[in-house]
Amino acid sequence: MQTEARQVPLYKTMSKPTSFTKRLDLLVTHFDGYSAADVVKSVERLKTAGVVSEETLMELLMQPTVPVSLRLDACWLLPRIGLEGAECTLITLLSDEEPRVRAEAAMSLGLLSNDTVVDSLLSRLKTDPELQVRLAVVHSLGTLSHTKSAHCLQALISNPEEDATVRADATEALAHVDADGVIDALLSALQDPSPTVRFSAAYALGEQGDPVALPALRVIADTDVASTEFGDVAARAAEAIEDINNRQLLDDVD
Repeated sequence: MQTEARQVPLYKTMSKPTSFTKRLDLLVTHFDGYSAADVVKSVERLKTAGVVSEETLMELLMQPTVPVSLRLDACWLLPRIGLEGAECTLITLLSDEEPRVRAEAAMSLGLLSNDTVVDSLLSRLKTDPELQVRLAVVHSLGTLSHTKSAHCLQALISNPEEDATVRADATEALAHVDADGVIDALLSALQDPSPTVRFSAAYALGEQGDPVALPALRVIADTDVASTEFGDVAARAAEAIEDINNRQLLDDVD
């Protein structure tokens, strides 16, 4: 299940162009999306490996003989310091032989928002057999919340042969997608045999805020006795009901 809020790339907060090494230093001192210690270690590993410029970072990233841990560090860094060509490089890495690199590239693409990114992620989702890659793609599709991802995500949710974790994350990924059929798909997911899918559906319906979901959510809140690692399904449904009701109150005030 997705829990991390969308991280604004550091370069978007910079007032003027900054040198490569200065951007690395700023990342270390200002980045708050992960453990500061982990960021420091990642940057230091790259510097020790000889990464002193955009060119050396790209060279390291594209060499399959480089240790995977370093390539993952570089892949994580790429969209966060505003390097030219980051999008093209990350899309290329979606086809890398190493599944961990493909997954990290997919996660990093979630920080970039345009049609090319979404199309590339959807294409990878349809063809990649690795669970970690599929989960990373679904996570980024949820972060981007583009309308064109709705059909593919809905197909995942309704596919009984798909991994239950992927189905649950695909359900949550629809939470902020504004497209025809999304509410109906989430209402169907609310009846899914998997408690985690039902939990995600309740969350997503609360985020969507459509009062049409209230009757179904009330049934789940009153009758569902299942628990997940994230909490009770009934409690999540009750929170969704509260979220929708609060949104209606605000709409009435406006």
